[in-house]
Amino acid sequence: MATSLFVDTATSGILDTALYADRPDSSIHVLDIPPRTSLNFDPRKVCVLVHGFTQTGHSWEPLVQGSGGLCDQGYRSLCIDLRGHGLSGWVRSGDYSRSSMVADILAVVDALALDCFFLFGLSLGGALVTKFAADHPARVRSLVIVDWAPWPGGKPTPGVVRISSLFNLHWDSFEEAVDMMHRANPRRSRENVAMRMRQQLRQASDGWRWGTDPAIAKDAALRAQESPDVMWRSVDAVPCETLLLRGEESDVLPQSQAEVMARRLHRGSLAVIPGAGHSVIGDNPAQSMS
Repeated sequence: MATSLFVDTATSGILDTALYADRPDSSIHVLDIPPRTSLNFDPRKVCVLVHGFTQTGHSWEPLVQGSGGLCDQGYRSLCIDLRGHGLSGWVRSGDYSRSSMVADILAVVDALALDCFFLFGLSLGGALVTKFAADHPARVRSLVIVDWAPWPGGKPTPGVVRISSLFNLHWDSFEEAVDMMHRANPRRSRENVAMRMRQQLRQASDGWRWGTDPAIAKDAALRAQESPDVMWRSVDAVPCETLLLRGEESDVLPQSQAEVMARRLHRGSLAVIPGAGHSVIGDNPAQSMS
């Protein structure tokens, strides 16, 4: 069944358009950000960007809309909110499997009639775009994976454990949440953290919680139990040129594992971004763009 796509004028901005793709059990929100100038726009210059766990498509804004970013370089950028995140719907069936999220990406690009594009993914998004590029190699011009690789020895790294432990937290006030997350990542200004938290939190009956559907934890737990060979097979099957970005201070992706990943990729290269943790793009956008 073809996926229908519609524009939401209520949430569209001056510099971007909010698109929604209808899926059988949800709707997928896409932030469509045009190049800074559409004069002589090259339709081949399209980027699809997939965020990490608890994030939204807005997390890519420093790379997309920052000075010298994708907009300035003449690219159209499509920032997807994964199912259960941001403005995308919570899934009625509770299906947050990797295959369902990859199918959502495919449905979006098919609805937009994109034959081939540049694909970016951070963390959870990195796993999804790796799987997508392995399954649909003709669709991906090149791949950028940010701070993700299969876990070393199949065991979660300290950063993965840390992020997982944050998911069930709730805060009495929005300011309390911002203070805690700023302490956790002082590389960013408090104002920057507050802006991102406004996009990622919701007000619940017991305070402030992540805006992500809590039901996602079930499939996340199942993925944590699978053999690392599952995703290594996808890594080995990616044929396109692939850049792996690692935050120099990341506790999620060890340097040794990043080097293994870059070697396993057929056309892989590794860049380490100084002054950045796991949230590489937001921590050091200038270096990420270069």
